[in-house]
Amino acid sequence: MIPIIAGCAWRRVDTVFEVDWTNTPTGAGSVTGTGTLYERLSAQSTVQTGPTTLATGGALDNSSVPPIGKNGGLIGLVIEEARTQAIQAWREMVTPNWFDAGGGSFTHDAATSPDGTTSAERSQTTSGNPGYYCAFSHSGNQTFSYWHKAGSVGATGQAVYNAGSSVFYLVFAGSEPTNWTRNSVLSPSGGSGGPLVYMTDGTSRTAIGGIGAGARDSLLDFVNFENGNFPSEAFGPGVATRAAPRWYRNVGNTCLAEDGSLRCYIECEPKGASNEYSADMTLWYIDANNNAVIDNAVQAVKITIGGTLYTTPVSMSWSREDRLRIFVSVGGGQVTSVQYAVGASSPIRISTGSPPTFGALTISGNLDFLQSNKTKVFSVRCQRIRFYKFNKKPSDF
Repeated sequence: MIPIIAGCAWRRVDTVFEVDWTNTPTGAGSVTGTGTLYERLSAQSTVQTGPTTLATGGALDNSSVPPIGKNGGLIGLVIEEARTQAIQAWREMVTPNWFDAGGGSFTHDAATSPDGTTSAERSQTTSGNPGYYCAFSHSGNQTFSYWHKAGSVGATGQAVYNAGSSVFYLVFAGSEPTNWTRNSVLSPSGGSGGPLVYMTDGTSRTAIGGIGAGARDSLLDFVNFENGNFPSEAFGPGVATRAAPRWYRNVGNTCLAEDGSLRCYIECEPKGASNEYSADMTLWYIDANNNAVIDNAVQAVKITIGGTLYTTPVSMSWSREDRLRIFVSVGGGQVTSVQYAVGASSPIRISTGSPPTFGALTISGNLDFLQSNKTKVFSVRCQRIRFYKFNKKPSDF
């Protein structure tokens, strides 16, 4: 365990506790603590640091180091559910995962990768041939993802997922980008004889929305095939499991307002869309009888206080990587209130009707954020978490 410092040293006069990650350096190993703890039982492996870059190795191989990432939005702490990666050769086109189906050639360490090392593989395929494919085991809903860019000026690329039984999914087709880009596709259960992915498919795939036959030339790296409905941060080598982390405050009572209410604001970028999570997503957790989660089936917020469950009548909705803001106020004799906002939109109250009133809360030990002691993980990039004083809240909520 290591303590974590808030990204900004100042504290708002209307909060009792907060952590802001938006001004911290991306990567790992650059944060120290002022009141929260972080722990994980495995290495992180990588973290995305921008739309075209990621960081690897070094401190990220230390299981106690929190990953700080960024995509197109703001910098944030990456919290992700446990995932298992099925591809052993995730960064090199070698056995036991890579084979030539005809017309393919590759060059090891041909160019600079998204992490700045000279590790990118160049895959080329002659027109009309499928070229090199990546093969792996498949069980349940899993997500295939990879980083790619043009191997030469004006090159085209095409990646096609073959689930077997003539079931195909298009991962990418068209002019290869000049900058590193990540693409992914969900592979549901079904098919036989697969799965495999033609990484630079030179055949015609217009029947599934792809492009016609032609030569392909692509740079590839960080190939992942993992359980889950959306891609997480790239990790490997497979078969490897990256454990879920725990992020919490061990003096949880200091997050309570003066009246014993818990007035929690979370700002984050979810990794998955609102309907893509396979388990409830934790907002905060004291114990099994006192917690707040998002129901993964209907996307309503479920608040349990003293064993009594309240579910909001209205659900939430968001897309992958949206800016999501949630404010939950409960306890202290106040009427329970739940609001959320997506992007620049105004907050929406989803605790409509006659929400309950709960008395003053007590927290004798830990208060977990975005996971329930490493379960029911809300996979997000978290920018800010704040706990407000009595009768205080974010200015637009």
